[in-house]
Amino acid sequence: MTAAHWLALNGGSIPMPDEVERVESFSRIMKLEPFERGMRELAPTVWITALRKEQNPQRAATLKPVMWDEKFQTLKVNPILDWTPVEMEAYLAEFELPNERTYYDPAKGDEKHECGLHAKLVTDVAKANAPP
Repeated sequence: MTAAHWLALNGGSIPMPDEVERVESFSRIMKLEPFERGMRELAPTVWITALRKEQNPQRAATLKPVMWDEKFQTLKVNPILDWTPVEMEAYLAEFELPNERTYYDPAKGDEKHECGLHAKLVTDVAKANAPP
């Protein structure tokens, strides 16, 4: 679904952090379903992430620099897993890269929310809620 299509179906504005149901819907439709479909269709043998332990202490306990991802049956590589915020800031500055904290991502809702890509997607529910 394009951004314009989603906006037309959902009141013409992106969800704000306090609109939990709209944030979850946006995440499911615009991120989760396309990501999972892409992983299924492309079936990569290696998945390189930008995950860092400091971003999510709960998930950090299960992450390793190189690991097998059972869900997608792929080798998952987390090369910056142990980077600190200072190391990340230095890298972004050195290569003049944008900082993800400087833009609003409606799928995150606020700083404490995940982007949603690691949540369990119920494809049948997403399909049932999708427009014809």
